[in-house]
Amino acid sequence: MLALLLILGASIAVIAYLFWRDLQARQRIAELELSLTGESLFDGQPQFENVAKERNKPRLSSVPIQKMDAMYKNLVENMPGAAYRCLYDEHWTMEYISQGIEELSGYPPETFVNNQRCSYASIIHPDDAKTVVKSVRSAIDSEEVFVLTYRILHADGGVRWVWERGRLCEDYDDRVARLEGVLADITEQKQAEKALRRAQKMEAIGQLTGGIAHDFNNILGIILGNLDLLQQQSDDPQVRQRALTLQKTAQR
Repeated sequence: MLALLLILGASIAVIAYLFWRDLQARQRIAELELSLTGESLFDGQPQFENVAKERNKPRLSSVPIQKMDAMYKNLVENMPGAAYRCLYDEHWTMEYISQGIEELSGYPPETFVNNQRCSYASIIHPDDAKTVVKSVRSAIDSEEVFVLTYRILHADGGVRWVWERGRLCEDYDDRVARLEGVLADITEQKQAEKALRRAQKMEAIGQLTGGIAHDFNNILGIILGNLDLLQQQSDDPQVRQRALTLQKTAQR
């Protein structure tokens, strides 16, 4: 349940981020139109009679953008997990990663931004690194969203399980390939799954052991019955004595 809540929170943050980024793009276009023509691209009405005089005045159109910017940042910084934007390169070079990465990895965000102290790729578990690269490349080649689960190396020396969902983004002005997505900690879920598998394994072993013991008791009962019959029917005292000894030994 906790993992589902983390994933839901991360998904909501992605939606908010994409909406916020779209508003920023619209703002840039509007400002460009205003600077060139004095008209807004979106309503087609003149905004200023004198562009030179009015250019430096606060614009009402920027107020919703500022509010949305603040709402987005507040949402991302308080959500479980982390939102990120990185270059699509061998280091997963982070251009932005939210504060939640510190709780997830033990490292503050600035550690990964432009690989100041280390790259995000460097904390991916060595046994999972190739699988992560292969899965991301496959999703991008298929023009699909990628969803991954893998381990990272925590700053405290431990290991954390991460759920990641992201996509390729090429709609920036410089046309540089980037990845955008979210990360969530699913370590507790993985531990619960491991404990459940262990319990199921122990239950299976118990059932197997019980079955073997039951079969053995059935065989032992047959042996004891034959020894008892041998004692009653044999005329040889030595045979009867050996049968009695075996019977006592089997009953211990």
